[in-house]
Amino acid sequence: MDEVPRELYNEVRSNYQSGCYEDWYVGNIGFLASYNGRWFDGGYAQAGYEKTKSGLRYRDYYKEASNNILKQLDNVKTVKLSVADYRCIQPSGAVIYCDPPYKGVKQYANSADFDYDEFWDIMRKWSKNNFVFISELDAPDDFRCIWQQEVSRSIKATDKSKAVEKLFTTKTEQQGVLL
Repeated sequence: MDEVPRELYNEVRSNYQSGCYEDWYVGNIGFLASYNGRWFDGGYAQAGYEKTKSGLRYRDYYKEASNNILKQLDNVKTVKLSVADYRCIQPSGAVIYCDPPYKGVKQYANSADFDYDEFWDIMRKWSKNNFVFISELDAPDDFRCIWQQEVSRSIKATDKSKAVEKLFTTKTEQQGVLL
């Protein structure tokens, strides 16, 4: 797909749960054509000109997001992804990456009641026999930050809001490797 017109975006947004569209198609439009990649929650990511310090710059957010995925495609061809409620699985011997709704920032509608205490308790349990990595802005004291970077909080050139995203793991030794 080279572009997603607003009419198509609105149609898929209104009917994505109907089963009329293939999952990849809904995911493509829901994430890549939504402003800030916010799954039909950020509004339609209209291509156009934005004001910068040095003048106007044309941005095609859908094409930028699509090109970014295509550029990384070779690196993820052997990755197996699955979708499940994290509270209902019991992984063992796995490398697990979790990206929960960040606490204290704008939430998606479907994560408004996210139980952070329960989440961190499950991460502690999983860390006993898995390598668990969690993206968040902050974590409980028994987790340690192994990476951090200041990032822009907006894709608008004029919005300079920043945050420090971090990657956490447990402070314990896992499977003979100190993390």
